[in-house]
Amino acid sequence: NAITTTWGKVNVEETGGEALGRLLVVYPWTQRFFDSFGNLSSAS
Repeated sequence: NAITTTWGKVNVEETGGEALGRLLVVYPWTQRFFDSFGNLSSAS
């Protein structure tokens, strides 16, 4: 119940993309699950 309550307070549109980007940078091996994202370590 605590997890559901906490998750209900999260604004997914505001933090979702940032959190996913951070996940892929901090744990680069997770990029293999998101091949279509390309190389996130460069701006191109």
